[in-house]
Amino acid sequence: MEVSILSVEDSTDESGATATYYVISVSKAGKSWTVRRRYSAFDDLRKSVSKEMGGLASPFPGKSLFGRADPKKRKEQLEAWLKELAAAV
Repeated sequence: MEVSILSVEDSTDESGATATYYVISVSKAGKSWTVRRRYSAFDDLRKSVSKEMGGLASPFPGKSLFGRADPKKRKEQLEAWLKELAAAV
């Protein structure tokens, strides 16, 4: 299974709130999917995976307490974590 983050997009809703989405490409056995997910979806996945498999060697990018996390660093860490997860399943 191959996993990569194609892009990181900021989106603003009707109330003016901004959210960051990760556009992920997943391919396996000649089929591919592209999905758009928020950080919170990956954090929920991490929690579920940790209960079943334990932690992975690659660090999961944390949330920033003040301000925004560095988007480039977070993307790199999240992609490394997803690739390790894909290799483990």
